[in-house]
Amino acid sequence: MIIPQDQLFRDERERYQLRWNCEDCAHFAPNGLADPGTPTTEGATEGGEGAAAAVGDTEKKPPVCVHGFPIQRHRRARYDDPEAELLFCKEHVLD
Repeated sequence: MIIPQDQLFRDERERYQLRWNCEDCAHFAPNGLADPGTPTTEGATEGGEGAAAAVGDTEKKPPVCVHGFPIQRHRRARYDDPEAELLFCKEHVLD
């Protein structure tokens, strides 16, 4: 769904702490995904949050949606521009 962003929306976004961006979604993997078939650190007690990283994998992977949807127009930083149209993802699930 795409709608224009107006001052009322920006005010209510702050007042009600609305969350609709990738960074707030359970399907967002900020550190990318481990390669299929690569052992992961799943179940480890240390190492941070988000998707599991591959053991010994030092290459930084780009953030992705685990469902494969494009994320560029849904990222939080895009909405720093008050002229940016609001785009809501139908797959968004609060983390």
